[in-house]
Amino acid sequence: MRKATIALTSLLVILTLTTSYAILSSPVAVEASRDSPSMKVALNTTTINMDGVFDSWIFVTNPSRNMDTSGSTPGWRLPVHVVTCNNLTVVYRLPNGTVVDGGTFSPGDGFLEYRWNPIVNPMENSMVFFIGFGTWEMPGRYAFTYTLNVTYEGQNYLLQDTFQINVRS
Repeated sequence: MRKATIALTSLLVILTLTTSYAILSSPVAVEASRDSPSMKVALNTTTINMDGVFDSWIFVTNPSRNMDTSGSTPGWRLPVHVVTCNNLTVVYRLPNGTVVDGGTFSPGDGFLEYRWNPIVNPMENSMVFFIGFGTWEMPGRYAFTYTLNVTYEGQNYLLQDTFQINVRS
């Protein structure tokens, strides 16, 4: 029985090594994901004083598992299935119900240019933009909606997240 177990174990090791080698030497083409990218906003706080500030970080997840690259120059090949961030629109509601257009920001926009990371590679969950606020008209609950326009797999997507900030007097 012991000889049979050793022989069977040896055969499994050989099969495992052979199978692993076959997988490495014969890559199978993987199609890009058909899932949509997603977005989430992270905050450093949800309650501040009238003279306070809050910071927000926008994270985008690329659902693709495909690591195909393009380009002919060695060392300069780029991933194909990326999420490209085109612009961010900020809208917020004051405690009295007034809706304010906080602006639309694009990669390369003047003073905010350094805050952008407009490309999210396959399998990444990356911070794409950092923005903070610190001027308050009145105490109360502010509702923010960030809408991020991205391109993925040749299609445009509007990713959106809404959150609230409480401003104390």
